[in-house]
Amino acid sequence: MAGARVRYFHGGTPGLAVGDIVVPRCELPVDVFDRVASSIEDPADATRTYITENMKVARGFALRYANSPTPNAREGWLYEVLPDPNAAVEPDPDFPRGG
Repeated sequence: MAGARVRYFHGGTPGLAVGDIVVPRCELPVDVFDRVASSIEDPADATRTYITENMKVARGFALRYANSPTPNAREGWLYEVLPDPNAAVEPDPDFPRGG
């Protein structure tokens, strides 16, 4: 289907509102629960913001918050996001594409 808009999703920090910008983990304040919780077992590059075309994959990352060993763990939220038009969207070589 030519011209179909690609939908992107992000599973992450709870509480963002429409229009908020999703930032890389390294840009969160050091004491923010979500930076600490996602850094414990997440080897992903903290300077990048990860998005996916697969809603189930993004939902899985949102759910990881609840499984964190950090006190007061809670579920993240699933967001539909729009990439920054001035930034390149690159595939993650460590993660396969697909549904």
